[in-house]
Amino acid sequence: MSTLSRSNVFGTGPNPNRRNIILVRHGETQGNIGDRLQGQFDAPLTDKGVRQAQALSRRLANTDFNAVYASDLQRAVHTAQSILNNRSNIEIQLRPELRELHYGTYENTSWSVVQNEDPTFFKRFIEWETRPSAKYPGGESVTDLWQRVGNFANELLTNHSEEATILIVAHGGSLQALLAQFLALRITDQWHFHFDNTSVSIIKEHPMAPRVWQATLFNDTSHLESFNSHE
Repeated sequence: MSTLSRSNVFGTGPNPNRRNIILVRHGETQGNIGDRLQGQFDAPLTDKGVRQAQALSRRLANTDFNAVYASDLQRAVHTAQSILNNRSNIEIQLRPELRELHYGTYENTSWSVVQNEDPTFFKRFIEWETRPSAKYPGGESVTDLWQRVGNFANELLTNHSEEATILIVAHGGSLQALLAQFLALRITDQWHFHFDNTSVSIIKEHPMAPRVWQATLFNDTSHLESFNSHE
């Protein structure tokens, strides 16, 4: 299992001479507020999720993207489309590698139902987090997620070898795996990261050290402050 880079500490200002990657989690879905194991169930955005994506679009209106990638699940696609807001000069590249972890038979099932039907679930859930090769019944393991996201990331860096600003719209689990690999962390370290709906995180490459990355912004939802105050 290879890593993409090693992490280093450097300034947090603009980085025009290397690659910058903006990571965005999709807007709210019913599964997010209904305490469900959503996984790859193709849930749409809620009305609030649509408004969150619109607020993010206003925030990023003056940001020029050289490339935009999104999971092919509709909640990520809709969020990416909202961010671009009919920009005609760029196309969203849909990538199934960016999908959420597949929970198998637990897809789109509430936690309470799982607890009632499978009392040992939480014990095994902890095992899935600490033993990444353990698969969800009928679904993926965390190692599967890690590998497919890592394959995407390596392809991304090969295709965009020069300075660029790249937008990636995906899911909590796939963003955890992506960020951990860019920062050269272990697979079990990804659980330290949490991404709120439409949060913005930025990783940038060291101007003097290719493939050395640092997160300069993490899980920022400042574009939702006025929005949330009226909820």
